[in-house]
Amino acid sequence: RVVDKNTGKHASFWVMIHREVFGKFISAFAFSLGYIWAFFDPDTRTWHDMIAKTVVVKELSPVLKPLPENA
Repeated sequence: RVVDKNTGKHASFWVMIHREVFGKFISAFAFSLGYIWAFFDPDTRTWHDMIAKTVVVKELSPVLKPLPENA
């Protein structure tokens, strides 16, 4: 899931367009250095995430989440 870095809320439609079209072009343009950058960034953010001020949050799918103890 991609969220706004400052608020933690879902990124808006226009932010996602900016990230996917403009940002990913920049990330891939210079020998894919924008993608490789994630290996060295403490937050594992790529250039297109930095441009759009977003962060990728990994969540378990509902199938993989543990059941509550009360169940």
